Amino acid sequence: MLIFSRERLVTIYEEMFPLLQAHYKEIAWCKDKISLEVDRERYFAMNDDGLLLCFTGRNSKGKLLAYSAFFLSYHPHYNSTKFAVNDVIFVDPSIRDTGNGTNLINYCESELKSLGAQVITWHIKASMDWSPLVERLGYEPSDRIWQKWIGD
Repeated sequence: MLIFSRERLVTIYEEMFPLLQAHYKEIAWCKDKISLEVDRERYFAMNDDGLLLCFTGRNSKGKLLAYSAFFLSYHPHYNSTKFAVNDVIFVDPSIRDTGNGTNLINYCESELKSLGAQVITWHIKASMDWSPLVERLGYEPSDRIWQKWIGD
């Protein structure tokens, strides 16, 4: 069972980065063209400003095994509605299918609601479709994202 909390990115980044790299290798689109190059300072600044929230899941020994990060702000199109848009979610493969993903999502939802979020948006990769999980939790599909590489 994981212990969930909200943590500052600057304090967990070095510990989180190997998991982020594993996550990138597992799900990233166009890895041959788009490399993982995190703008740490920008993320740290958004976290300091309350625009980026980081939630973690640790085992009883304190090892980081899951995380989820959200951008939290009022939407420019819907200025009276506060959106929490998921940037990234990862659960270590060794603890998947044990309820940890569901528990992390439920924890994030509770925390985000307490911070005034009214809408939560999840981006789910077509190559790793875990939408049945969020559907069971009451989420519904609203958009599809299509991408095309047009760079050199």
